[in-house]
Amino acid sequence: MAKRPIKPLKAKLWKLFSLYIKLKFSKDGQRTQCYTCDAYLKIGSKNCQLGHWLPKGTYQNHYFNEDNVRPQCGRCNNWGLGEAETFRRRLQAEIGESKIDWLYETRKDGGTRKPEWYDERIEHYKEELKILKSRFNLEY
Repeated sequence: MAKRPIKPLKAKLWKLFSLYIKLKFSKDGQRTQCYTCDAYLKIGSKNCQLGHWLPKGTYQNHYFNEDNVRPQCGRCNNWGLGEAETFRRRLQAEIGESKIDWLYETRKDGGTRKPEWYDERIEHYKEELKILKSRFNLEY
């Protein structure tokens, strides 16, 4: 059996995961707010991004961790380098210090994920998106 490449699986999962997080934090399925500056963001626009408290490039272990990501505008996510301090304070108030500590302590854990892990997560977020899309009566 040929080894399946991870890159396309990761891209597919990212597309589903990022839409899920944006919709999860939306009240109407059309807009969400930047986690760090409160700007309103149109879901699907270039300015509506997904930011990581612990950077995904450095800490791959939490790349797809729902506690580590929130919607962010391009200014905060890119030019503001994620606004890590504001992100952390708000995350601490939302999920608690023990989860923040766990995220930080396990930031370097893990290794390369197998294709099956991506397959499972892809199916999971497809199902989660069905639920959110039906709640908001969305087609996309």
